Amino acid sequence: MAVAVGHIPERTCRVCRQKAPKQQLQRWVIRDSQPVVDAKHTAQGRGWYVCDKDSCRAKIERVVLGQSQARKTRRHGAVVTSSR
Repeated sequence: MAVAVGHIPERTCRVCRQKAPKQQLQRWVIRDSQPVVDAKHTAQGRGWYVCDKDSCRAKIERVVLGQSQARKTRRHGAVVTSSR
């Protein structure tokens, strides 16, 4: 796949939904059931991007763990019901 000259890949912050160039965002992945920073942007698995705002970085672990748990639940066919 050819990349156009001058093309800058964009990603969206998972917390605030702001778009930014990929290299300005931090990528997170799940390793050993814990979210970790993927500094090189090359780790295998589902990745989440977060911008450099303090408020976003403070929330990213909760967001990533919630997304990971929801994906795991859907993958195994479990039905989640409300206890209200």
